[in-house]
Amino acid sequence: MLNRIVVLFFLGAPLAIASDTTATLDVAPQSALTYHVVHKFHEMTGVSHQIQGRARLLTDGTLQAMVRVPVSSFDSGNGNRDEHMMETVEANKYPLVEFKGTANGVAMAGPFPAHREVKLNGELTFHGVKRPVEVPLMVTFADAKHAAAKGKFALSLTAFNVDRPSLLFVPIDDTMDMTVNLAVGVAQ
Repeated sequence: MLNRIVVLFFLGAPLAIASDTTATLDVAPQSALTYHVVHKFHEMTGVSHQIQGRARLLTDGTLQAMVRVPVSSFDSGNGNRDEHMMETVEANKYPLVEFKGTANGVAMAGPFPAHREVKLNGELTFHGVKRPVEVPLMVTFADAKHAAAKGKFALSLTAFNVDRPSLLFVPIDDTMDMTVNLAVGVAQ
């Protein structure tokens, strides 16, 4: 029952809960957190598949979730660019990107397959700075043991005290688009 709660409550599926529950999410290797930045002359995308997560369901219908990713795990396909980004965001000093959030009144899903919108409101820690952020997710339940959560949000690099890298004296845009693509299964 505990394993079923991990997936089903984190993503809002139907389940009768008798008490508060804490469980570890089993985030599948195909899950990804992707960043995308734009420079006047080109665009850059980096992907990490090293996502860790935890969720807690409260009997009042509140979801508490935490997801973190090592900064050094992002790969753009260009080692020199990745090394420069690690220096820019001071990955040795601030090794994790972490999100902690909650959702209230998460709607229960109907028969499978089912789709639900979930909005996690919380705090993103990046480059040693904590800022409020809302992460909207579209959750697709294939069945009681498998779900996918996809979403997008943007953040300001200067709001997180990141000195924007430059090319030919032109800095990248301040907005970094983040894409969340989680495949979640039952932890065994």
